[in-house]
Amino acid sequence: MWLNWKNPHAVMDLVADSESGSALEMRRQKNRESMRRSRQRQRDQLQLLRDAVADLEGQYNSLRLRSDSSENQNANSESNRKYAEAVELSKQLGAENLYLKASIQYQASWKLELRRVMETTVALDEYTASASAPPSPFPFKLEFMTEQDAESVFGFHPLTNRDVKDIILQNTNTIKRVQHQLLPCNIPSNDNSGSDSENDEEMPNKVVEPIDHSELFGWDLRRRVRRNDMEFVFTKRFKKLSVSELMQKAWVNEMCLKGAQVVKYDVQRLEMLQEVNCNAFVLGRDVRSPDETPVFRTTLLRYRMETTGEVPANNSPLLCEEEPLDSNLRATGFVIGTQSLNPADNSGAKLLPERAGIEPSARLVWAELAHSIEMLQVSDRETGEDKYVQVRWSGKNNYGSPFDAHRNAADMVTTLMRWELGTIAPAIQLIPNSDDAEVTL
Repeated sequence: MWLNWKNPHAVMDLVADSESGSALEMRRQKNRESMRRSRQRQRDQLQLLRDAVADLEGQYNSLRLRSDSSENQNANSESNRKYAEAVELSKQLGAENLYLKASIQYQASWKLELRRVMETTVALDEYTASASAPPSPFPFKLEFMTEQDAESVFGFHPLTNRDVKDIILQNTNTIKRVQHQLLPCNIPSNDNSGSDSENDEEMPNKVVEPIDHSELFGWDLRRRVRRNDMEFVFTKRFKKLSVSELMQKAWVNEMCLKGAQVVKYDVQRLEMLQEVNCNAFVLGRDVRSPDETPVFRTTLLRYRMETTGEVPANNSPLLCEEEPLDSNLRATGFVIGTQSLNPADNSGAKLLPERAGIEPSARLVWAELAHSIEMLQVSDRETGEDKYVQVRWSGKNNYGSPFDAHRNAADMVTTLMRWELGTIAPAIQLIPNSDDAEVTL
């Protein structure tokens, strides 16, 4: 036994130890219970946390699945839309491809047909060239200088349509000014009150040069020489004349050297520089002086266009501005204009390549000119009956000296007569027709 009977106090000590051991055991028990409860609470809290985490994971998974499904749906819808567009584009490209193939085949067939037609036409033209008239409005082939030669010889650079319009406007203004000053209803008085500002600048002393007025073979000739300038207006009326045929003949005749020499015999050179359009050409011309000292060179724009005019009531010349107009008559027709386009810097001009009859050492003079040939058919507005055709030459020349201006005043009359002889008819019909015994002027 654990009791010690030899020592009576040992029992008491044992009891005391027993009691103290029980209290300790109780405290230990309480501590264990407290720890157990604490661990239980921790386990419960941990379980709650686990449950919360599991719940959150479940919610997250559900949300993720829902998001994935919506993204898949959007992706599927986007892919479906793109697929539909691709299918539609493929159909469109297929249709365009078929159309292009058909167009290419159609063009190839047309090219084949056109080539056959052209070959046939060329063969027929070659076969019938001697008997058929040429389709070109010119009965000769136009040969153009190269741009390099045109620049080195005539100082010319190609013109645009806008340049041509500006030059035609300049030519028209010059011709109107000359007609205004030389026509009878516009002749200034002795005090020169009717002269314009430009004339005042040209004539500081306000001296009006006399107008040489004469008539020759039905032509009303008006000329005036002012220093180096020679101005002229020549007018004549014709019966039973076709304006369109007259215009075409006058247009064609002076487009080659031979035709130009028929009108102006001293033309030594005529070069075609540019065809701006079918109604405007640029030419280079050399005219030999009668004394063979200088050579007059000019770069010319030659154009044609339709025009109209007013008819004065008192049978005076057309375009006489201060006369009353005849409302029963109208005038329509054409204008063939010529305007010089000489370069600003003439120092580099050359006479080469040389031409027969022109000395290499001849002096070169650039001539300025502005010409107009107006052909108007005057007819009745109500009945359409043709009354007469008025032909008017107007212009202004500057050959560089007063001597050449006076000589040009005489040469222009000769040129006019040669033009009428080659374009319209002889000035005088010496052998009259059987039905008309009168002399035709």
